[in-house]
Amino acid sequence: MVAFLLSAGGWRLPFYAIGAISLAVWALLWVWFPQSRRQQGRSLSFISHFREVGSNATIWYLLGANGLLQMAFIGVFSYLAANLIQTYGLTAGETVLPLALAGLGVIVGGFIGGRIAGHHRRLAFLAIASLICGLLAVLVFSVQVSPWLTVVMAFGVGSMATISWAVLPMLLMELASSSRTTATGMFATSNQIGVFGDAWIGGAILALEGFPMVGFFCLGAAMAGSLVVMLKVRDPVKSVEGMAMGESGTS
Repeated sequence: MVAFLLSAGGWRLPFYAIGAISLAVWALLWVWFPQSRRQQGRSLSFISHFREVGSNATIWYLLGANGLLQMAFIGVFSYLAANLIQTYGLTAGETVLPLALAGLGVIVGGFIGGRIAGHHRRLAFLAIASLICGLLAVLVFSVQVSPWLTVVMAFGVGSMATISWAVLPMLLMELASSSRTTATGMFATSNQIGVFGDAWIGGAILALEGFPMVGFFCLGAAMAGSLVVMLKVRDPVKSVEGMAMGESGTS
């Protein structure tokens, strides 16, 4: 959408459009969201919930893995249009269809992630998908064959990277117990850390080394996130099942 508006009316038009959409969303939220009454005696509830969530080391590893995987995803889709323009000589208007097709991978990844989120081997599937995402990211910025092949690989990045968007929140909700709202806020923060990390590190790498090294940066982030998932994140469902089997064996 932004690429289309850019080609149609210059660089200011996307800002006008996004600003208008944001104001419309704000108005709808103001009208549709119910008013909540402030409960007395709950001023320290956030601190107590944060203490409960923060005492679980697995949650911190999960948040770290999410931030790393976000870096890999954002790293590809932040610079995909610029790569198509610089490498293949496309105009901003000509990137509209390729970007839309690549973006469909996000929808596919959400569908796949929803199926994997309840699987007993979801962490293994997530780790493998993250590695595939990183490898495809390298190819997106290194292989210069045709823009459509690049789009196909970016589609793969989107579909593999966004599996974590379904699996990790499910794990977080299971780990957070009664502090799910606080954990959700912390998860959103880890998303923004991933965005900031990519803009800072990825932007510096692009300026210094060019697009191919951005791909390797995404691979490194995806590999690190995958390792954290496999080595440090414990599946709460399996932990409960293991405890139940141990108790039955003892009895």
